[in-house]
Amino acid sequence: MAGLVLVRQKPGSAKGMTFMTIEDETDVANLVIWSAVFEKPRRLTLSSGMIGCRGQLQREG
Repeated sequence: MAGLVLVRQKPGSAKGMTFMTIEDETDVANLVIWSAVFEKPRRLTLSSGMIGCRGQLQREG
C-alpha cells in the first residue's frame, strides 16, 4: 500500500508506537508502526510526503 501522508502521531501513551494516516486515489488508511520498525528509517518516515508500506492489512466493513 502507498499514499500521501496526511497525519503522523506518536503519543506518549502509545508505548512507542507511531500512527500514520495515508491517502491514495481509493481511500484513506491508518497505519500502526511498531517502534522497532520505526527506528530503522526514522528520518525518512518523519520527512516523507508519500510513503509505501508492507504488512498485515485489516479491512473494516
